[in-house]
Amino acid sequence: RARKEHQYLFEALPLGVILISEKGRIVYFNQKAQRYLKLAKSKLIGQELQELQHSSLLKKCHRLFLRCKETGHEQSFSYCIEGMDRKSLNLVVKSLPEIERFLIILEDSSGQYQKHQLGKDFVANASHELRTPITIIKGFAETLSEMPEVSDAMFQDFTEKIVRNCQRMDQLVKNLLTLTDLDYLPQARLQECDL
Repeated sequence: RARKEHQYLFEALPLGVILISEKGRIVYFNQKAQRYLKLAKSKLIGQELQELQHSSLLKKCHRLFLRCKETGHEQSFSYCIEGMDRKSLNLVVKSLPEIERFLIILEDSSGQYQKHQLGKDFVANASHELRTPITIIKGFAETLSEMPEVSDAMFQDFTEKIVRNCQRMDQLVKNLLTLTDLDYLPQARLQECDL
């Protein structure tokens, strides 16, 4: 009865769970784990992790299991499943010495990975947007310092372009600060509106 309850618990978790014996043999896994591994139950239960080396995900699980067994410390790793959906998983291996088992947890971290990618793209775009006015300002400032004898019209043109690009940079920085503020806006300040 207790075993059935544990199975129900494992199946209800939003994580992939694999239970391993101390010798590295698969004792149990839930359906979520089976979906990530893409292997039939008959090909997994009772098998040793080191025998299932055709799957790069299981290879990584085996390496983490060995490291966890050797050090006695929890091991974790971020793993990217290549393919159409490009899923990203957090792998965690924990020792359960009370029952002489090891627990492998597979957690879908695709959302975090996408956020991280969006953040990287945003920083790259913001850097590019800021670099353009800085390059223009620098170019005109260097020209003015190297050519002290410029006509009034040219001087006026250069200073207008410098001022315009300073304003552009100022606006970009204000926009960045507004975006930062919006990230930390409390839920209570949000309200629906008809666009």
